[in-house]
Order: sequence, then C-alpha cells, then structure tokens
Amino acid sequence: MKQVSGLLNQRIEIFKYEDVSDGAGGVTPQEVLYWSTSAEITQLKASRNLEANQERLKPVVKFKVRYRDDKFVIEDMIIKWRGEVFRVNQATPDYVYKEYLEILAIATTLPTR
Repeated sequence: MKQVSGLLNQRIEIFKYEDVSDGAGGVTPQEVLYWSTSAEITQLKASRNLEANQERLKPVVKFKVRYRDDKFVIEDMIIKWRGEVFRVNQATPDYVYKEYLEILAIATTLPTR
C-alpha cells in the first residue's frame, strides 16, 4: 500500500457553484466553499512540440488529495491555492486502494461559469 500523507503539505480550497436567490425572484450562481483540504501539488510540463504550436499555454497543475467517500470533485469546480485560481478539468480517484484523488486543473484568470 502506497503512503501519500507525508507529501500533502499544501492547503487548497475547492469551490462549487450554487444557485442563490437574489431576492427578486431570480437566482444567481455563486461560489461556495465545498472542501478545504491538504494536497500534494505538481505543475505538469508541456512537450516542446505542443509549446511550438501554441503561443500561450495555460499552466496545468495536478492536485493529489486524500480520498473521501463523501466528496465528489467534478469539472467546472474551482480550486484556489496561494492566490491562484484553477478550473478542474479532470478528477480521477484511486479505485483500487481508495487512498487519494488526483485532480488536473487549468489556471484561469477569473472563476467564471
């Protein structure tokens, strides 16, 4: 069994969007804190061929967090870490041992829906 707890040394916050009443009979999407947890963070490197084809690549970051049965991270959730904002692109749990969840996220300027 693989241990990951010693590397989970960064604090991240995961936000989801919920529709909140605006008081005038309508609803407005609003960021709501879904999960605050520790993570291991790795910035993924792009290949030189990909860099040559695209002038401005947005950084892709892998967040590895402890697996929890009661938490479901999906696309379009927002991760905030050290003042940076990332949009979740993919979340893959460890189905065998259920020890961790790997989240791939892309840097974004604003958490827009």
